[in-house]
Amino acid sequence: MDRDEIVNLLRISAKNNNVRLPRDIDFSMTYNVLKIHVNRPTENMQENSAAFEGWCLVLKAHNVCDKIIFSFKRVFIDENNYCNNLTSTQQHYIRFLYRLNKFQQQFNSWFEISSINTGDLQVFRDKFINTIKINNIPLRPSTFNVNHGLEHILEKMFVNYSELRESCGINYSLNDQLPVGIFKESISEVNKIINTGFVDLWGISDDNSLCIYELKIQGNIMIGIISELYFYANILRDLVLGNDNFTLIRVPCDHRNYNALTYPINSICGCFLVSDLHPAIESKRDEILNMLNENMEIKYEILYYNIEEENYNRMLNGLLNRD
Repeated sequence: MDRDEIVNLLRISAKNNNVRLPRDIDFSMTYNVLKIHVNRPTENMQENSAAFEGWCLVLKAHNVCDKIIFSFKRVFIDENNYCNNLTSTQQHYIRFLYRLNKFQQQFNSWFEISSINTGDLQVFRDKFINTIKINNIPLRPSTFNVNHGLEHILEKMFVNYSELRESCGINYSLNDQLPVGIFKESISEVNKIINTGFVDLWGISDDNSLCIYELKIQGNIMIGIISELYFYANILRDLVLGNDNFTLIRVPCDHRNYNALTYPINSICGCFLVSDLHPAIESKRDEILNMLNENMEIKYEILYYNIEEENYNRMLNGLLNRD
């Protein structure tokens, strides 16, 4: 079965003829075994060409296949110098392998790494897991700039207006733009292992759960929202709980409420905070959430927001006058 036939199955299940598969990922299927090959593993994880977690979960939730065999284009990293002086491309590749390792461990009953790449993943496991890994901390407060775009404005609204949070069922305060870069043993450019990304929103709930939010503006319905949240939830879980030689830096830091991370945390929750979703996700929302929640180590949920124009303008004026 070729790409066009696979797309047709997905469109029928999603009841949407506009659903497409990314052109930079190869798809083929034989006897309900779907083969996926990622040609651009170092792309930003929210891009269709690299958001393999999202596409795998969507295709499985829509019963397009029973099993997935996954392969990818290799990026060379010297095994004898695996976590030292990495280029930006290599750091993106390490992040890709980290995501892949987590995904394969969670969904090993139906997600398999192709024999052409099992060695690459094993080298990653041996080298990466045995490396002491630390995060970077915020160096300054997160400030508001109306020129930084609608998503930035919405983040600041969720941080500053309890009424907006409560309308989504969030009854605790939120913080924005938490940096998440990973370094070998100490923070320096030559020790950077994974490029620094930023968690859109996060907070600590009343039951001491670390809640991580991936926020999208209305109309931004890319499948990559799954890949982004999956990565940030897993990497923060490893840092907070000290898994696999991850060590959270526990120094006083008031910027972006970083200190809250250093207190005991009982669990991790990953939240999609959206106005709308890709039709292939929305039509199988419950099935995708059930799969994400299978291992129960991270709880995932979807929260919807809706801001009427009058309230949006009022909150925006408040932000502008505050700063």
